[in-house]
Amino acid sequence: MGRSRDDGGPERRVGQRLNAKWRVDRLIDVGGMGAVYVASHRNGRKAAIKLLHPRFANDPDVRKRFMREGYVANKIDHPGAVAILDDDVSEDGAPFLAMELLEEESLSAWLARAGGTLSAPEALAIGGQVLEVLAIVAGVDRALAFDPAARWQRCSRPCAAPTRRPGGGRSRPSAPSR
Repeated sequence: MGRSRDDGGPERRVGQRLNAKWRVDRLIDVGGMGAVYVASHRNGRKAAIKLLHPRFANDPDVRKRFMREGYVANKIDHPGAVAILDDDVSEDGAPFLAMELLEEESLSAWLARAGGTLSAPEALAIGGQVLEVLAIVAGVDRALAFDPAARWQRCSRPCAAPTRRPGGGRSRPSAPSR
């Protein structure tokens, strides 16, 4: 994800409160449609907050698709799908989703540490889990799963493909053992 310079840039959100519920703690990353932050709820829970960039916040079609993303995500019962904890619109009109915060290593970091390649079994395991989630999404909301305009880039962080741990827990891929 690249940096954007919308209305002072996404960094301006750090330290702000969203609807007296969420405090934006730090910027995680910025993409073409929005930015993702670590935030703290007033009850102390940490989450990832995904906010639309201001240039998209006023487009009714983009807003509708963004909010639908949260509703669909909560219908997906799979350890590879991130749970949506809250959805709302900030005081300045920016729609946001509060999501389960995964702080493990991202797939892109794992790849970098592994020299840019995965073994065939590692790649097949991750690909299989991603396909399982896509199959569930297709059953829940075919328009979202196959909408080329939406570019099914629904993970909240770059290459943030949560994978199943033995025993059913979630994690990002761990470093390959070599």
